[in-house]
Amino acid sequence: MLPHFQHILFASDLSDVCRHAMGYAFSLAQAYNARLTVLHTLPDLAVELSQRAVLDPASLIGPGSSLGSNLDWLDREQQIATTDVEAQLQQLCQEMQAEAAADLSQQLEILVKAGDPVETILDCAHDGEFDCIVVGSHGQGMVSRLLVGSVAEGVIRSSRIPVLVAPVHEDEPE
Repeated sequence: MLPHFQHILFASDLSDVCRHAMGYAFSLAQAYNARLTVLHTLPDLAVELSQRAVLDPASLIGPGSSLGSNLDWLDREQQIATTDVEAQLQQLCQEMQAEAAADLSQQLEILVKAGDPVETILDCAHDGEFDCIVVGSHGQGMVSRLLVGSVAEGVIRSSRIPVLVAPVHEDEPE
């Protein structure tokens, strides 16, 4: 039986490579009349902060306060970053739909999640009912022939569903 894609996951990093790879995701969605979910992973600011500063979260608690009240600013920053990325993805999706001369808005979902990119993409892919993951990859010389890219490679190695990797090489127009 030939595969039929009903729901495609596109992993975005908002780079030029992302735009190139998104064309493949939109093309597949249009060809198969499939739903398309665009996922962008942001760093988890609390994890980043604690790793960079080597902080013990308990040390952030002052006398008579809780950890939650001292870290409210971090939640606000994470929400601001999420809102900004959602707006950028909306704009990119509108541009892609205009290029494709197709309205996929009824079949399009945008997700922004915090966490490790590979883990987040795989968790989303395996928890949802996706038939395919589309990712972009830089293609910049001999090293890239050996390594697809850290995120793309991690997704390929651990995915239980097909992964389409759209490479961009230095000599190709993006």
